[in-house]
Amino acid sequence: MAELSKRRRRRRAGGSTPTARKGGESVDWLIYALVNDKSYTVRIAAADALGSLGRGGRKALPRIMNIINNTFEIPVNATRAELEEAGEYAGLQRACKRALERMQ
Repeated sequence: MAELSKRRRRRRAGGSTPTARKGGESVDWLIYALVNDKSYTVRIAAADALGSLGRGGRKALPRIMNIINNTFEIPVNATRAELEEAGEYAGLQRACKRALERMQ
């Protein structure tokens, strides 16, 4: 079951780049994936795809800035899962910073 879920994440993440080339309504889908998807792999791929659009992805700027400026609080007695999620969120922030640079 975990392998099936992993393949689905890869497929969703891989679909971000061709979607980005279309522009228009696909930007809305990428913004939705960036903010709402449970998989950080998909969220990072969406950020990269939005950045690849350059100025065409500027509609996502408020969401990207929100992710960049958000701090991920790590509890003192953090579990392994919490530490892994903090690392994944940091990766998402880096992807958003790259996207921001490409949009300007």
